[in-house]
Amino acid sequence: MTDQAPRIAVVGSINMDLVIRCQRLPVPGETVMADSSHEICGGKGANQAVAASRAGGLVSMIGRVGSDAFAERLIDNLKAEQICCNEIRLSDCESGVAVVAVEESGQNSIMVVPGANGMVSPKDVTASEPIIRDADVLLLQLEVPLETVAAAIALARRHGTRIVFDPAPAQQLPEELFGVDLLCPNQSEASLLTGIEVETEQQVAAAAESLQRRGARHVAITLGERGTWLFDGEQGTLIPTIKQGPCSRHDCRW
Repeated sequence: MTDQAPRIAVVGSINMDLVIRCQRLPVPGETVMADSSHEICGGKGANQAVAASRAGGLVSMIGRVGSDAFAERLIDNLKAEQICCNEIRLSDCESGVAVVAVEESGQNSIMVVPGANGMVSPKDVTASEPIIRDADVLLLQLEVPLETVAAAIALARRHGTRIVFDPAPAQQLPEELFGVDLLCPNQSEASLLTGIEVETEQQVAAAAESLQRRGARHVAITLGERGTWLFDGEQGTLIPTIKQGPCSRHDCRW
């Protein structure tokens, strides 16, 4: 056993989230006055990288930003989180942007412009092969092209790097993408991938077993405030949610 921090590679998205708070969401054709707006560095890939770094990992981010004013801020934010950005490449387009409108009730409406995230390619993965080869764990999600995710999984398998895959945003997947060490969908993603309604404990267990049969070594289905159902290939266990204090949306980056 070693005391060295785990080496973690992330292939994924880097976004600037534009969060707008309002009393209620507008209907088509309507203009409403909003209460506030905030620019928050995000993206599912960057969020994974930040979480891994804060948990003590040595993290390298593999992705792309654009040639706009957001690019430098996005990279500086990752560097401030002690994340290596040497494998972040520049594209001659806009950086990824998500516009999030949140009404007082908590209901929200989201529009995402992939921008540079849509240009993260299998060639980028190949160019970053030494990082993935030497990593203990590769983290993935679905805000970059499917062929890029497939290339990263294939490369990690070849080098024996463990793979943790969050299949979000939800979509149908080719079978070769299920062969990972840990697949961690939420309820709706697990339901889409298996065709099983995921609500009761029996349904959650059935969905996890279905995903394991399709190739995932372990499955973790997140259930919101109920916790996470972890299936290790033999038995399932419900892990309760860790209760935390309130988080200010102004300060929370992931």
